[in-house]
Amino acid sequence: MYESSYHYLLMSNHLGFQKKVMAILKPLGLSTGQPKVLDHLRYHNGASQKDIAHACHIEPASLTSILNRMEKQNMIERKILNGNRRSYHIFLTDYGMEQSESIEKAFLTLEHEVFSGISNTEKEQFLKTFEKLISKYYKRRSKLHHGKLKRYIIFFYWTYINSLRSCPDHKSKSWYITNSSIPYVLSLNFPFTLGNFTIFFSLFLIFLQLLILRKNFKLEHFLQIPISVLFGYFIDWSMILLGFVNPHLYLMKLIYLLIGCLILGFGVYTEVLANVAMLPGESFVRAIVMTWHTEFGVTKICFDVSMTVIAGVLSFVFAGKLDGVREGTIIAALLVGFIARLLGRFLSFVEPMLFTESQTAENSEVSADSTNTPTVIAIAREYGSGGHDLGEALAKRLGFDFYDNEIIQMAAGSTGYDPEFIKNNDEQMRSSLLYDLVNQAYSHAPQNPAPKDNIFAAESKVILDLASKGNCVVIGRCADYILRNRPHCMRIFLHAPAEYRVKRIMRTENLSHDAALTKAIEMNRKRSDNYHYYTHQPWGLSRNYHLTLDTSLGDDFVLDSICKGLKHIQ
Repeated sequence: MYESSYHYLLMSNHLGFQKKVMAILKPLGLSTGQPKVLDHLRYHNGASQKDIAHACHIEPASLTSILNRMEKQNMIERKILNGNRRSYHIFLTDYGMEQSESIEKAFLTLEHEVFSGISNTEKEQFLKTFEKLISKYYKRRSKLHHGKLKRYIIFFYWTYINSLRSCPDHKSKSWYITNSSIPYVLSLNFPFTLGNFTIFFSLFLIFLQLLILRKNFKLEHFLQIPISVLFGYFIDWSMILLGFVNPHLYLMKLIYLLIGCLILGFGVYTEVLANVAMLPGESFVRAIVMTWHTEFGVTKICFDVSMTVIAGVLSFVFAGKLDGVREGTIIAALLVGFIARLLGRFLSFVEPMLFTESQTAENSEVSADSTNTPTVIAIAREYGSGGHDLGEALAKRLGFDFYDNEIIQMAAGSTGYDPEFIKNNDEQMRSSLLYDLVNQAYSHAPQNPAPKDNIFAAESKVILDLASKGNCVVIGRCADYILRNRPHCMRIFLHAPAEYRVKRIMRTENLSHDAALTKAIEMNRKRSDNYHYYTHQPWGLSRNYHLTLDTSLGDDFVLDSICKGLKHIQ
C-alpha cells in the first residue's frame, strides 16, 4: 500500500512533526529552519557555519539567510576563533540560549506525545533502525567524526606537551608560571606531588564553575575532569622523565624558564587549534565572563594576578618566605600568550590543512550564489591620496552605494563599542608586536576575541553583508582582502607622491608642512601594520589589486581608468 511505503511514512512524519513544532514555537517568532539551528548550537555553541550546515542538513546558501535573520533578531553572534581571521563561528546570545531552551522543551514534549503507548524496547529498536537508515543518506558524518577525532588527538597531544613545561619551570625553582603557582607552592610544603595538587586545584575550579554557571553548566564541561586528571599524571610523569635536569646557576634557571614559556606557548596554540575543550583555569574565567558579562581580557588578567598573590601569601604562611613566585612568574605571564598569538598568526595555514571538513562558510556562501552577484569596488588608499573623495565621486558616477565611515556605525551596533572607539581602532595598528603582548590573555580562550579583533570581525561581517545587498564602493578596512574571493569585485589601491599627499593634507586639515608630513608617515605605517596583521599580506602590493593608480594624475584620469577596468570585472 502507498500509505505504508517508507517514503510516504517518512514524508508524513516529517511534515506532521514540523507543523506541530512550528505551532508550539509560533509565539516565539521563529521561522522555518531556526529551531534546528538553535537546537544544534545549544550543544555545539561556537560551531562553524560549515559544521552547522552539515549537522542540520541545510544548504550553505539557505543557512546564510537563516543566520542573517537570527543575527538581526539577536539570537546569535559571529566571532573569530583560533586566530584565523578568515573563519567565523556562531555563538548563541543570552536571548538565543533562552530560545533554545524553549525549543528543547517543545521537542521533548512532542517526543513524549509521539512515543506514548510504545514500550521502551520498541522505542529503542525503532531509533536504532532509523539511525541506520539516516546514515545511508549522510555518509559525510563519518568525515566529521574523523575530523573531531583528529582534534581530540591534537588536544591530548597538547596536554602531554603542556605537561613537559612543568619540568623546566620546576627545575627553575621559584619561577613558576601563574596558573600553576598555587599547586606548585602547595607541593613544596605538603607530601603530595605537583600533579596531585594540580588535579585537586582543577577540581576546585570546576566546582566553582558549577556554582557560577548553574543551569548553564553543560555536560561538556564535565570533560574538564578527565582532562585535569590526565594532565596531572602527565606532569608527574614528565617530572620523573626529566628528573636529571637540575640547574643551579641563575642563567640556567632563566634558560629553563624560557624553554617552559616556549613549550606552554606552543601548548596554548595547539589547544586553540584543537578547539574541543579548555583547562579549568581558562574555563573558570570564561564562566565569569558569561555570567557577569565582564570583559574577558581584564577578567583573565585579574584571575592571573589573584593566583599569583594567593600563591605568594600561601608561601609566606607555610614556608615563612616567598617561594614559588618571583620574577619568572611575571616573565611567563607576559611571554606565554604573546608566543601563542604569534604562532597563531604565522601558522594560520595549519588548520585548513589538518581540518579540511572545517573550511569557513565564506567560500561556500560565495560559490553557492555566484550568479547575479552585485558589483563591488574595494578601495585601499594611502593617507592623503584622496581615496575617500574619489570613492564618493566614483559611486555617484556609477550610481553605486558608498560606504566609508558608515561601516563604523554599523559595526558599533553589533559590538557594543562606542563609534568613536571603533573609529580610533578600526584601521590603525600602532604596533603588531605590542598589540600581541598587551592582548596575550585572549590567546587562552579565543571564544572571547580581543577588542580590536572583535572590531575587525564585526566590520568584516558588515562589509560582506553590504557587498551582498547591492552595487557599492567600499573604502579601506581590508575590504579588498575580505572580498578577494567574491565574483564581480574590483580591488583598487590609490597612491600618490609624498609631496602631493602632504599638500593635500595641509589644505584639507589646515596643518603645517612638517605636521602634515609626520601625520602622513604615521597614518600609513598604522594602516600598513593593521593590514599586514589581519591579512598576512604586504599593504599596497600591486599583485593583490586589479588596479593601482597615482591620484596626482588627476581625478578624471583615476575615475575614467576605474570605469574602463570595471567592464572587465563585470
